[in-house]
Amino acid sequence: MNKAERLAWLPDRVIDAMAQACGESRDTPREDLVIAYQMSQGLEADGWPGRKTARALYGAGVAVPRNRRAVERAFGLMTWKKTGRGRGIKWTGANKPDIVKIDLYNGDTLRVWRPIAKEIAALFELACEASGYVPKSTACYVARVIGGTERLSMHAYGIAIDFDPRLNPWGVTRSNGKPQPIRTHAMFHQVWEWAGWTCGGRWRDGAGDSMHIERRG
Repeated sequence: MNKAERLAWLPDRVIDAMAQACGESRDTPREDLVIAYQMSQGLEADGWPGRKTARALYGAGVAVPRNRRAVERAFGLMTWKKTGRGRGIKWTGANKPDIVKIDLYNGDTLRVWRPIAKEIAALFELACEASGYVPKSTACYVARVIGGTERLSMHAYGIAIDFDPRLNPWGVTRSNGKPQPIRTHAMFHQVWEWAGWTCGGRWRDGAGDSMHIERRG
């Protein structure tokens, strides 16, 4: 998106949050409102409502890791062992993810990495309201490896979420050929991406893991 498109894209809830934070009217021209908000937060006042602005509004104050190596550095050395033939693991050392349970907008509960708990709750509510899509099933923390590998899944860190797995499988449609609700409500993914999260639906040239998002650049 260019600047004009991004400004037009901003959900009403974001406009309200910025206006309240910087003491401006929500009816202020959007670019002027973004500039005022950025100035109030000590950001570069360029009028571009990008990821830095999104993270000032909803971020946890914890940097989004750029890749797997950055994730591993952030969490430090964690030791584990497989629990059987499946993907499950058991932590064997004192260092493991600090997991907490949160309440979500849809009434569900979710186990997530503590430092980003408020960020997840806020972005989920924003994504639901902005897109009109409210997932009925969510899953985040699961101590497991990636299938067919010995690498920890981002779920094992509590920084990846799956939404309605049965309705949003790999690919662009469901097994019955019907569209996936998460793809027909594009704003849902867009909100998370705006805040710096990666959406699995982008993988494989846009035919990837639609249900999945992770807090990794």
